[in-house]
Amino acid sequence: MRKTINNILKLTAGLCMTVFCVSACTDWTRPESVEIHYPTLEEQNPELYEAYMQSLRDYRSSDHMVTFVKFDNLSTVPAGQSEHLNALPDSVDFVILKNPDNLSESIVSEMNEIRSMKGIKTLYTVSYSDFEASYDVYLEKWEEEHPQPETPDDASEETGDETPENPETPGETPTSFDDFMTAEMDRMLALYDKYPYDGINFLYNGVFSESLPEEDKTEYFASQSLFFSKVEAWIEAHPQSIVTFEGVPFNVANTVKIWDNCDFVIIDAINAVSAEELSQKVRLAISDAVKDSKLVIQVTALSVTNPTDTKGLFTALDEDGNQIRAIIGAAGWTSVYVDDFNKAGICIDNIRNDYFNILKTYKYSREAISIMNPSPLK
Repeated sequence: MRKTINNILKLTAGLCMTVFCVSACTDWTRPESVEIHYPTLEEQNPELYEAYMQSLRDYRSSDHMVTFVKFDNLSTVPAGQSEHLNALPDSVDFVILKNPDNLSESIVSEMNEIRSMKGIKTLYTVSYSDFEASYDVYLEKWEEEHPQPETPDDASEETGDETPENPETPGETPTSFDDFMTAEMDRMLALYDKYPYDGINFLYNGVFSESLPEEDKTEYFASQSLFFSKVEAWIEAHPQSIVTFEGVPFNVANTVKIWDNCDFVIIDAINAVSAEELSQKVRLAISDAVKDSKLVIQVTALSVTNPTDTKGLFTALDEDGNQIRAIIGAAGWTSVYVDDFNKAGICIDNIRNDYFNILKTYKYSREAISIMNPSPLK
């Protein structure tokens, strides 16, 4: 019995020692968070960094194919590098913010940073199409809140009377589209002075006026004239700002005279699937008034969340058998000379989609810029 008890005590002691050692080893090897600081070029060599920044600013004023990008900014503080403006490729020329109001302090700070350090300009869009969409929403809500009374004809049918004794007086009417657009446009134009923007991108698609019934043409051209009269007044009041036009110049009346004051004209080709279609989109959209303007073709970065969305891909294949990214195809398209319009660069919509790449952030955007503006060292 004594021998058995001694064996049990020895076994218990051994187990305790084992538990202690395991516990101790766990404490000794428990991983701890260690902040590792990787010095930047600015910290390692301030003079070289400043020389690089100066070369970027010089690049802006040189004769080169420009790169616009549309950035889907958030009103909250950036949570990752993909949400930072200063993480965009250094050779981007213009950033168009998709959400121009309620900017976070971080975004405002980075707008100033990329301008002063790199020479990158920030714009936002004032869109006629957005005003139309907002007005439709307003009108639908107004009609829900203001149900229309029975018409005299309806009332007479129910009562059998030919003429109602108390005819309805004219009721409240909704705000007209022109008045609605004027108020909304004033609000949007005011954002230029509210934030440190460098310019505005004015978007107007319109319709082919000859397709409209005669009774609708007067109203159509009146609204178009109102929109562009405010654009012209804003341009005159801001002579140092960057001004771009996006949309279909062909649908703009000849009486509009903003083209001499537009730095670039952006033609949308997001749905194009070939270089040939890019040229076709341009030729269908432009008018004689803009043939000498600097034309920028707009494509999009491929979606990273919807595998069925093929916008951003050309049908042509690269040497590895993969479909060519529209960003790359558009960059190559700019180098092919045509004699009927002036190619000036590309605009990349949804640029943040291109951030997420296992090889390099903004891989295809960087490659496109290199294609359009090859380094003299290569």
